[in-house]
Amino acid sequence: MLYEHVDTAVIDGESLPWIPFTPYAEKVLLKYFKLDPIRGEWIVMMKSPIDMQLPKHHHTGSVMVYTIEAQWKYKEHDWIAGPGSIVYETAGSTHTPEVVSTGSTEGYVLTLVQVHERQRKCRQ
Repeated sequence: MLYEHVDTAVIDGESLPWIPFTPYAEKVLLKYFKLDPIRGEWIVMMKSPIDMQLPKHHHTGSVMVYTIEAQWKYKEHDWIAGPGSIVYETAGSTHTPEVVSTGSTEGYVLTLVQVHERQRKCRQ
C-alpha cells in the first residue's frame, strides 16, 4: 500500500462523550478517539481524579502517555509526569498509576494515552 492510499481523518474531541472506565474505576473517565481490537490499538483521553486507584497492570505492547494537565506517577518509579511530559512504556512493563497532584480547577489529571497491544497468535 502506498502512502497516498492511507486515509487521514480528524476527530472532533469536543463531540465525544466522557465514559466511566468500568469496571475498573467509575471516577476515571475515558474519551475514545480510536478503538481497534483487531490491531490492538486504542487512543483515549483519560481524566483521573485525585483519589484514583487503578490496579497494578501491564500491557502486551507499548504505551505512550502525554500529560496535558496536573501530575501523576507510577508507584514503581520515582519520577513525576507533569504537563507536557511523555511517558513511554515498553511492552510488558508492570505499573501502578497514581495521581500526585491535580492542580486543576476540575480536580483531575488529564492525559492522552496511545496503546499498541501485541497481537496474540491463534493456536490451531
